Amino acid sequence: MGETTLCPDCGGELVVRDWHSILSYRLTAEGGCPNCGTRIPGHFGAKPGDFGRRRLPIAVL
Repeated sequence: MGETTLCPDCGGELVVRDWHSILSYRLTAEGGCPNCGTRIPGHFGAKPGDFGRRRLPIAVL
């Protein structure tokens, strides 16, 4: 289903998406896996954003 971010150590589902909709968001406040504590590279908020199903124009250079 869409794109799913998995923990690189334990394989647990961290962010489950359906296109731009976030269906499940399981990260600690520090951006880690709640199952094994592995820190996930990137910038994650305490709560997921609400992007919805929308298209935004981009400039391709």
